[in-house]
Amino acid sequence: MKSFLFMLLAFLLIGFWSSARASSNQYIGSDSCQSCHQAEHQQWQTSDHHKAMQLPNDATVLGDFGNKTVEFHNITTLFLLKTNGTLLRH
Repeated sequence: MKSFLFMLLAFLLIGFWSSARASSNQYIGSDSCQSCHQAEHQQWQTSDHHKAMQLPNDATVLGDFGNKTVEFHNITTLFLLKTNGTLLRH
């Protein structure tokens, strides 16, 4: 009986410890990297990767969505813009 209670207590403590650790693993934003990685952060801010993470809107979507077609690997994609946002159609 004692060993069962010990195992139960051990599992509960491990579960509590794991959930406490997991809750601290949250996204803290790119600016938190700047204090230790200033040059890298500045270079990243002007990169296409940084721009790709922006929310899409009229200022951040720079492509021509005026019923343009693009063919790549034998797949034709139609780019068009509707009033409710940008759409792609194959």
